[in-house]
Amino acid sequence: YNNVTTYGTSSSNHGIFVNSASTQIIQGNIVVIKGTGTSSYGIYVASGAGNNISSNNVTTTASSDHALYIASASSSNNIEKNIVRTTSSSSYGIYLLSASSNVTGNNVTTTSTAYGFYITSDYNRILSNIITTSNYHGMYLTGADSNLITGNTITATGSATNGVYLLTNSQSNMFSLNTIKTTGSSSYGIYFSA
Repeated sequence: YNNVTTYGTSSSNHGIFVNSASTQIIQGNIVVIKGTGTSSYGIYVASGAGNNISSNNVTTTASSDHALYIASASSSNNIEKNIVRTTSSSSYGIYLLSASSNVTGNNVTTTSTAYGFYITSDYNRILSNIITTSNYHGMYLTGADSNLITGNTITATGSATNGVYLLTNSQSNMFSLNTIKTTGSSSYGIYFSA
């Protein structure tokens, strides 16, 4: 395992970057993104397939710094048993951008206007994750079709903060056996929006 900390003051200071690589094992790392630069990701996979990302502890502290970012043209990655924290605005715990993956047993916490999961991709299996958010939705889906989302525990606190926010451009998703708790006013367990 590795202990990785970045202190960059500009953008794109990633902790671990998997660029067009496949079947890599990224396991047991401690990754902290402490710099002031935005768009620096804890673990970033771009155009990678069949990678195993497991048992990592990832923390980001600046705006738009996602903890786990699986980007376009990535497929069949296994993301499991990671501990993920973000503490600044617009910093997602796990961001799946046009990438199909198995995402199982992760513990995701966001504390400042950031989604636990942000999903813009199809055919993901999102199973048995623990998601805790403050002042933003636990899970947000837009342009995301045919995902299986089951057995997750989602706690969302704050006004107008929903457990799951689903835009109607997302279709044929299966939700089952999830436990969802919201505590703020005008907050819903699952919210469908045009």
